[in-house]
Amino acid sequence: MCIINSKHFRFLYKTGFFSLMICCSFLILSNAQELWGYANSNYAGVMGLHLNPAAIVGVPYEYEVNILAGDVFYDNNYLYLPKLSDVNTKTTTSESGTQTNSTTFVEYKTSNSKHAYASGLLLGPSYIKNKNTKAWAVHTAIRAVISANSVPTPIARAFYTKFDDAQLHNAVFRDMQLNAAGMMLADIGFTYAKVYTDRDPHWIAWGATINGIVAFDGMFLHADVGEYTIPDSNSLYMNHVNLDYGHAMVGNNGGLLSIRGFGGSADIGAV
Repeated sequence: MCIINSKHFRFLYKTGFFSLMICCSFLILSNAQELWGYANSNYAGVMGLHLNPAAIVGVPYEYEVNILAGDVFYDNNYLYLPKLSDVNTKTTTSESGTQTNSTTFVEYKTSNSKHAYASGLLLGPSYIKNKNTKAWAVHTAIRAVISANSVPTPIARAFYTKFDDAQLHNAVFRDMQLNAAGMMLADIGFTYAKVYTDRDPHWIAWGATINGIVAFDGMFLHADVGEYTIPDSNSLYMNHVNLDYGHAMVGNNGGLLSIRGFGGSADIGAV
């Protein structure tokens, strides 16, 4: 016979609840796009708040004031720069005597499709107040992201060479399914976090964020192409095309950072 007292039952209930939340989060297949850097650190503060709102209750300081911070990230699986010192270090001289600096990139042409992702995050004025067992924060941010996937290698090669690759000209390529999307938005949010249990060695905290969103620019593209050719450096021919495209961008009812919509979002997290 197994006897579980109320103290043990409460502990099993708490740990089981959070384990269930973690398991449910993996039921939907997802792919990470951005390296987290030091956003997992206890000292990340505002930089880690967007990753997990519960992190602010674990910071080893009483308060944080952020005026301006930023993050820029880019990733792709087509071009690779072996080392940063290769940038603008190789000088070539033309017959006319003109000197130019070139950058050494390595091209990966093995994969049948390529992807690219870029993001920029600017954290505006923000404040965190930590009271050891609970914490709250007010934060602002503006961000821009753009990504593309299922890009055929010939298309990636064409754009990299500005369509001036004789090996691609007049060749016939088939079955292209290209997806791309991008957006720019700003948000102002409030985060609250609290320690759920603190019994050595067990420590669990939860947090939640509510954001108000202002939408600026956005676009999406889905192209299903049966056949395409690149006849010369100025043309791209496509046949049997099914194209979906939408946008709200510069030149379409306003300029850069023109408000095009409003929204909201909510995040929950646990550590």
